[in-house]
Amino acid sequence: MKWGWPTAAPYLYWICTATFFACLILGGGTRSGFLSDAVLQFTAIPLLILSLGNLSRPHASANMHGAIVFCILMICVPLLQLVPLPPEIWMKLPKRSTIADVYDVLGHGQPYLPLSMSPRLTGLSLLSLIPPLAVFFATSLLNYGQRRTISLVLVVVGIASAILGLVQIAQGPNSGLRFFEFTNADDAVGFFANRNHLAALLYVVAIFSAAWILNAVYPVSGQPIRAGADTAAVFWAIAGFVSIVVLISGEAMARSRAGVVLMSIALAAALVLASFDRRTRSGGLNATKLIGGVVIFGMMFSAQYATYRIIERFDVDTLRDLRVTLNNNTLEAAIAFAPFGSGTGTFIPIYALFEKPSDLVLSFANRAHNDILEVCLETGISGFVLMSMFLFWLVRRTISVWRRVSEQAASDQDIALQRAATVALFLLAGHSFVDYPLRTAALMSVTAFACGLLIEPPHNADFAAAGKSASRPFRTASTSMKDTIVHLPIYGSQQRSLPGGVERQPVGVRPRLSWGEKVEWPESWRKPASENATVVSNLPTRDKKNDGTPTE
Repeated sequence: MKWGWPTAAPYLYWICTATFFACLILGGGTRSGFLSDAVLQFTAIPLLILSLGNLSRPHASANMHGAIVFCILMICVPLLQLVPLPPEIWMKLPKRSTIADVYDVLGHGQPYLPLSMSPRLTGLSLLSLIPPLAVFFATSLLNYGQRRTISLVLVVVGIASAILGLVQIAQGPNSGLRFFEFTNADDAVGFFANRNHLAALLYVVAIFSAAWILNAVYPVSGQPIRAGADTAAVFWAIAGFVSIVVLISGEAMARSRAGVVLMSIALAAALVLASFDRRTRSGGLNATKLIGGVVIFGMMFSAQYATYRIIERFDVDTLRDLRVTLNNNTLEAAIAFAPFGSGTGTFIPIYALFEKPSDLVLSFANRAHNDILEVCLETGISGFVLMSMFLFWLVRRTISVWRRVSEQAASDQDIALQRAATVALFLLAGHSFVDYPLRTAALMSVTAFACGLLIEPPHNADFAAAGKSASRPFRTASTSMKDTIVHLPIYGSQQRSLPGGVERQPVGVRPRLSWGEKVEWPESWRKPASENATVVSNLPTRDKKNDGTPTE
């Protein structure tokens, strides 16, 4: 028996969907070491192995060589921080003199030590990369139909999180639906421990919901509503309207200042997304009008219940904000441990070394609330270089996606989802300057999924066949026969001859067949040509008079 890696269809799609769903539900913790995080890392291992096995195929990795190299570099940073170094090397690193003095006092000599100040925490941070890497590699291998289905999973879970947050507010601080002991007891948190992370999920889901509203509105845009398919399209348009209102309400109840601002940007980006979509029409109901109406109605609806709660959150002196103190101390620590950093995951013990006595009364510092500074502290110059590389790639892909038009491989809906992914990535990057959304397994997986959407799927029959049945239930009236015709470049308008005198149709044109041309009729039904002619000649002739009346 010949052994080898299993193909991507159909295992990869279903395992990826289940793993991504589990990340959204269980990955709301903000610290490493939670049982839920361990469960996610264990369940993501099969998906990672299956994805890596299929990435070894030439047709699968042709579109993502750069992404693979980037992921390898990202993994190498914590791995190299765990490599034991001889005393002659680690003693020359910044802030290691105190450790060397302790070993001298003990009289045990200088042992081999890694670059990381806390190898255990660095190991945990390395394990936390398993779920997002698995989701990213798997998404990059899926076809467009499968990606559309998983994006719907993201939208559904996001709406469920918003509804859960509203129920948490209704039940009060002691609600049994708050799943973490240390949480924001007075605000909506959904499946997360922190209100800011629920807010991040909601504005990401809002922009993806807007992309699906485009697909729902298109069949009835500028057309009279007909029975049947258009009725279903109207239903999905209304469902999209309600979902955006729920997301805006959940954002208001979360009371995240950054979340409110970024949700406003996401809704503005949704209008831009609708204006760039070529399916948007000027007359009748179109996506721009619908999304604009959703935004106005959602804000009016939320203002009735959350205005004072939001004003209370913004009524804070920014100079006395905890984030200012955290950022100053983190920057000082990052400079002290430059250029190699203190080790991934070591923020809490390292920050305590630079925390001033006047800062101790503020709060326990579990994060820097500025992921850019925290990454620079833990990884040094290598983290800064990797972030710059990612930003450069994201800008290039954003320009390419927003200039793209529908083609054979990607439909208008797929392009809309890719554009929504670029907006979501920029929003999460901006949020990282004032918080740490990417420190949760859920939002790391969302980011990985959005990055995977920007990778072109492999053009191979094994991968393409897996998503046909999966994407069929979500196909709307916008997918017509003209959308399924293969459109490839046509080199010349004339037909070309194949060997043997066979004419070849121009590429992109389907040959039209007469009815019954390829039906294998019974031989007994066939008659000689002479007999057929006799029968036809005996039939009465019909003609038309000048007034159009037929006569024999």
